[in-house]
Amino acid sequence: IIGFTVFILVFLNWQDEKSYENWVPGGENIYLVENNNAIFGNMSVSSYPELHVSKEKFSEIEDYTIAGLWQSNYKLIYKDRSAYAKEADAIDSYFEFFPHEAIAGSFKNAISDESKIALSEKTAKSLFGAEYKNCIGKIVKKDSDDKSYVVTVVYKYTDKNSVFKSDYIIRTRGLNNSTNWTNYSYIG
Repeated sequence: IIGFTVFILVFLNWQDEKSYENWVPGGENIYLVENNNAIFGNMSVSSYPELHVSKEKFSEIEDYTIAGLWQSNYKLIYKDRSAYAKEADAIDSYFEFFPHEAIAGSFKNAISDESKIALSEKTAKSLFGAEYKNCIGKIVKKDSDDKSYVVTVVYKYTDKNSVFKSDYIIRTRGLNNSTNWTNYSYIG
């Protein structure tokens, strides 16, 4: 009985693990880049130049995206309303790899620069109430750094298992220095 119970628990865990990102079309062709470091061992982070150059050097790589979900909650503010929300950062191609449903606005250029923000439906409802579908073009402020962002899209994230369930997405910072090979801060 103990052996069978252990088998069932391992099997259920395996089923759960392989269900992540199953909702992504073509997901079987998406890979996470890992690096091995003598000090830290295997790391699922990369440098931006590594990702950029890999596409140029290896014909098997069709495209790449960068996405980071650090589980940090920040306070977003719109007029007299606020919401604590889980942040993710990414580049525009994220929405091609992980096609969320757009509720309002467009994914095209949604996070093309550091002044734009994509809000989840949940966060948009918290900040804008019943008028959340009309928030495109409005300005929200992030309390931690006093930075303002223009809302470009409201998205609905999947109800399926996914690592990338964030309350808002902003552009990954620091990509202007594409020669910094030692900054292993990007998940790609």
